[in-house]
Amino acid sequence: MMADKRREEEVDLLDYWQVAAKHKKLIGIITSIAFAASIIAGLLLPTLYAATASVMPPQQDDLMGSAIASKLPSGLSGLAGGLLGTKSPSDLWVGILKSRTVRDGIIEKFN
Repeated sequence: MMADKRREEEVDLLDYWQVAAKHKKLIGIITSIAFAASIIAGLLLPTLYAATASVMPPQQDDLMGSAIASKLPSGLSGLAGGLLGTKSPSDLWVGILKSRTVRDGIIEKFN
């Protein structure tokens, strides 16, 4: 008698599949409404967060970049330096001074 009751209480994956198949139209409608609502909300809500990042150049000189730039004519060496990622120290300081952290510190200090 106990074995019969246990067998009646067991639920197979097939049982769940049959219930889901019976209500597939309702599941599809709810999923479609939730998808459309999330797209509309994503397009209408304002952007609350925007991030920026800057990659700082390494401190040591790039020997390969310098070697390539030295082989080019003088007019193209500056262009090659910019393409190879080599920057002058003044460009590094300008990038630091234009950063948001430095600007916020100056605003806070000098009002």
